[in-house]
Amino acid sequence: MGIMERMFNRLKEIGRTEASFARQIGASRSTVNDWKNKKQNPGSDRIMKICGVLEITPEELLAGTE
Repeated sequence: MGIMERMFNRLKEIGRTEASFARQIGASRSTVNDWKNKKQNPGSDRIMKICGVLEITPEELLAGTE
């Protein structure tokens, strides 16, 4: 499982919408949609914000380890 899959699985687990997630990390909905639909990974500049919103560590997001 890649970064994108872990990110969207975690969003579902914590019950957040993609729209609220986008607002919280300072990204547009189209950017988040590109990550999901085009299977693109977020840039390194967003990893810490994403981890904060998803309440996971960078290791969990990037490598799938706890």
